[in-house]
Amino acid sequence: MDPISFPVSLTRRERTLGAGYYLAQVTVLPLLLAALLPQLFPQISTMQVNLCFYCINFACILWIFRGFLAAHLRFPGARGLRLVWISMLALAGYEAISSLLTPLLYRLDPSFYNVNDAAVAEMVRSSPAAMAIATVLLVPPAEELIFRGLIFGCAAEKSGALGYALSCALFALVHILGYVGAYSPAQLACCFVQYLPAGIALAWAYHFSGSIFSPIAIHALINAMSLAGVLWGISF
Repeated sequence: MDPISFPVSLTRRERTLGAGYYLAQVTVLPLLLAALLPQLFPQISTMQVNLCFYCINFACILWIFRGFLAAHLRFPGARGLRLVWISMLALAGYEAISSLLTPLLYRLDPSFYNVNDAAVAEMVRSSPAAMAIATVLLVPPAEELIFRGLIFGCAAEKSGALGYALSCALFALVHILGYVGAYSPAQLACCFVQYLPAGIALAWAYHFSGSIFSPIAIHALINAMSLAGVLWGISF
């Protein structure tokens, strides 16, 4: 696949700060908060620690990519019918691929379940309002600016195939990284594969819309549907 050019590009500063923060986000920040917050606030719950992480992560990423976001707000592709159609097609593609892939995973392992989805569902049941804010409002912009804006956008400038492969793989990996060692490699591999359709659809939406707001909106909608599924037993 040929290199992909985008109407709005990251500055060198945004690329450098974004890459450095991404490494800190997946290594240092979760461990630091998990160790520090209980010392400062002995009654703090795991859910509250997670919410602090989401808020800090959201604020840091929006500060780093504020110029990129402002440029996208001025970009004509940030609004209009084309953006809506691209987003709808990407969401439909995600649902279609997932509906084919998930039964295959259960056929390979009838006892399979997605460990990250199960952990998130438990937090939703215990703190629905907080998790609604986190998963629908805070997580989608933060993750899309990193995985589509930074990783996909920069890698796709070299090769479109590299952009898709790298952004999808890292997006899937970050959702299972915290469970390495606690679950079998086979189960984590299935979880990894289950996240690939979302990564593909979100990258495709950014690729063809040219607007980071397309994958952000899709990601928020997917998370909102998952939230509704946990709270009200709705199947999408």
